Formats: sequence, structure tokens, C-alpha cells
Amino acid sequence: MKRNFGIFSAIFFIVSFFASCSSDAFEKRPYYISSLETSGSYATFDFYNNTDKEIESIVFSARIYDSEGESAIFGTNGIKTTFDYSVPARSHESVTLALQEIVGPEYEDSYILDFLYAKEIKYKDGSSWSDPFGYYCF
Repeated sequence: MKRNFGIFSAIFFIVSFFASCSSDAFEKRPYYISSLETSGSYATFDFYNNTDKEIESIVFSARIYDSEGESAIFGTNGIKTTFDYSVPARSHESVTLALQEIVGPEYEDSYILDFLYAKEIKYKDGSSWSDPFGYYCF
């Protein structure tokens, strides 16, 4: 019994120690996405640049579904598109994605967008930031 208590105590200590760790990656969020709306074959949302750098381009990633909640793209529902537009430091821009251009010629009247995030951000100063796993998804 004492041996089990010792093992339990050790595991509890280790888990507690690592659970209390923090990372700067989650404290300094470089952008915010809000007000996502889909209307027909367009998705519109607000993008806020939360840095002191001007953005040169953004690669957005999302999952796209048809009006019945099924994958809108054959094989996968993951999409990726590049937004080549300057976003000044500490400001927001309204972004509109034409979903029919992403899905292809057999598009429907309406889509549902989910798990939207900036996969990569390139800044005017030549630096970049990436989020390959979508930690900051909307």
C-alpha cells in the first residue's frame, strides 16, 4: 500500500509541475479573428493585427462544409488560401474569402466555415510567424 501511495505521489507531483508551466507563445497572440459570417459562397470576418509590425501576407487555413454539414471538397474538408494584403500594425481589416474559387466549379449556394486560423503571417520587415496546428483558431 505504501509503495502505491509513493508512486501515486510521484506521478501527481510530475503532472502538477508540468501542468503549471506556461509558454510565451500563448501569452503573445499575434492576431485575432472575429465576426465570422458566411453568406452564400462568401465568408467574411474581421482580422486584427496584434503586433507592432505591418503584415505583408497571411495564409489562412479552415475546414469547409456544405449546407448539410458534409465535407464540401472531395477527399478532405481542409482549405488553405493566401491573403496578399497589407494590414498595418495594431489595426484590423475586413477579409472576404470567395469560397467558390477555393472549392471549384461545382460549388453550392452556401457553405459553413470552421476551424479558421492564420497558418502563416509574413511581415514587411521580412520576419514571419506560423501556427501549423491552429492553436488560435476561431
